[in-house]
Formats: sequence, C-alpha cells, structure tokens
Amino acid sequence: MEAVGSGGEPVRIDPDPGRAGGRLLTIGRQDASYVDLGDPTHLDWPYVRRLGDVADVVRAPGTPIDALHLGGGAATLARYVEATRPRSRQVVVELDPVVVALAREHLGLRTHPRLRVRVGDAAALLPRRPDRSADLVVCDAFDADGRVPAALTAPAACAEAARVLRPGGIFALNVVDDRGLPLSRAHARTLSAAFAHVAVVVPRALARGRAGGNAIVLASAAPLPLGALADRAAGSPDREELVTDLG
Repeated sequence: MEAVGSGGEPVRIDPDPGRAGGRLLTIGRQDASYVDLGDPTHLDWPYVRRLGDVADVVRAPGTPIDALHLGGGAATLARYVEATRPRSRQVVVELDPVVVALAREHLGLRTHPRLRVRVGDAAALLPRRPDRSADLVVCDAFDADGRVPAALTAPAACAEAARVLRPGGIFALNVVDDRGLPLSRAHARTLSAAFAHVAVVVPRALARGRAGGNAIVLASAAPLPLGALADRAAGSPDREELVTDLG
C-alpha cells in the first residue's frame, strides 16, 4: 500500500514476512512505525521498547495515565499504553493527515474519547494543553533529514512540556544520535533549564562510542525512576544502558 504524503514524500505500508500481524509504515526513506495488528503490546523496535519501559514505570502498574504523544505515525506507543493501562486518556498529534488516514484504514487505528488523534503541528498544539494535565509526554517526531524539529526541542517547547506535566511526570524524547551522544547531550542541556532531572537510555554500542543509534532522553521535575529503568535496560535483549553523566 502506498500513497503520497502531504509533504510530497511516499508513504508506504508493507507486511512483515516474519510476523503475521506485523506492518511497517515508511515515510520517504525513513521507517516511521511498526505495529502488530493482533498484539498492541508487541513493540518490535528497541527504542520503542524503551519508551514502553518509561510508560510502564511512570505510575503504578496498570493504573490509567494521561499521555501526550508529539508525533504519531501509526500510534504504536499509544496502543501499547491503551492495552497495558486501560482507561488511560491519550492524545496523539500527527502532522500528516495522509499518515493518519492510512493508519485508520490499513493499520487498525481506532480512536475514541480516551484515544484521540489531532492532525497538526505538535509545537503549535503543545502550548494549548492545560497545566499539569499529563503524566507522560513523548516526543517522537522527525523532519525529512531525520532530526527532531527544532521547534519541539527549543527552550520554549521544553518549558511548555514541563508546564504540562504533573508532579513526577516524565518527558521522553527520541533522538537519532551519533557516537559520543552529541545530540542527546545538547538536548539534555536544554532540558535541564526546565527540568531538575535528566538521563538518557541508549544502546550499549552508542553509549561506548562504537556506533550511532536511537537514544531516549528523559526529563522530569522529580527524581527519575532510575533503578527501575536501569533494571529494564540491563535485562533487555537490546543491550541498553542508562547514562546520567551528561556533562
């Protein structure tokens, strides 16, 4: 299945030959989302599993949360939260209406009052969110060059995310980084102006300067659940590590 996105890039949906319900959403040359149509708890990509870990530990297991997803794709993480934390309230913001339409028609995305999708610019919609209205804010959005849009990581946007989060809430930012974590460290410095606590979860090869990859930058006004996150990272098959020394 292929269509042309609002930005002129091809948007494709391909089946996973190794998993019956697996579907890959690609935008241009970038893999954007992977969903399992029959199992929303299956998180195929390592970085999404780390985001799932954050969603698992932000509040007591199984209790509903309010989550805001800046960057939607096929709403993989939102579906996971819906399955693991029933009665959660979530808003997914996706820039491209073509992606949303394809996710609805071909990827089983079902919205309802507790899972809403908003088409628009996440940086413009974030300031409209009420104070202390979310337990989790996830930024998983990229431009055509594979970078997080600057408007979502600027000091003003970080301050807005801090305003939106409840006490103990967590902001999670997905970054495609290089050896030495230059981008994650830069984002951490910016976030430190709005949040008292910052850490990064990264693949071991990335943490040790052997390769690039996805890093999850975490920020909170309250101490992060570092022990629980470190245990999950260490126990995963993805060989992830938690980095707190970001100077």
